[in-house]
Amino acid sequence: MLFAGVLNTLGTLGPAEVLAKRLYISKHTYRLAHDLGVPFVFPSAHPFNPLLALRVTAAVREANALRRLVSALFSAVWAGGGGLMEPERVGACVGAVGLEVQALLAAAGTPDGKEQVRRNTEELLALGGFDVPTILADEELFFGVDSLGHLVRSSNHPGQPADQH
Repeated sequence: MLFAGVLNTLGTLGPAEVLAKRLYISKHTYRLAHDLGVPFVFPSAHPFNPLLALRVTAAVREANALRRLVSALFSAVWAGGGGLMEPERVGACVGAVGLEVQALLAAAGTPDGKEQVRRNTEELLALGGFDVPTILADEELFFGVDSLGHLVRSSNHPGQPADQH
């Protein structure tokens, strides 16, 4: 989904667009990454245009391939991988995980590729989503890294809201 589309629809700003929030989230993200043992390097351009990466990702249907691609794209942006500003960088991520670079880049440029990202954005909004990252599990939205524990507990006890655990 396109975060800028969500922000525009809701009439809000992203955290990177509010200086005090940007500074806080930057520090907080470094702390979380350190605690989790996850490599983290703030991208040189932020916010940045993620449309090509989103459209390529939306074109992948197989779950394991999608996980590999999302991981590679995440690393390119948030783990010092040089970012995704150029199509060649997106293509390098696609190729690195064994997917067909030209086919996915071509699919991303089609009306269907563009429409899928729009549909994903509209679906999040229809579900009451407002920000990223958001995960839908058992018909419930979980927002942010701090909700991952609730997500895990919810999936262990289907049918019960996460806040009852």
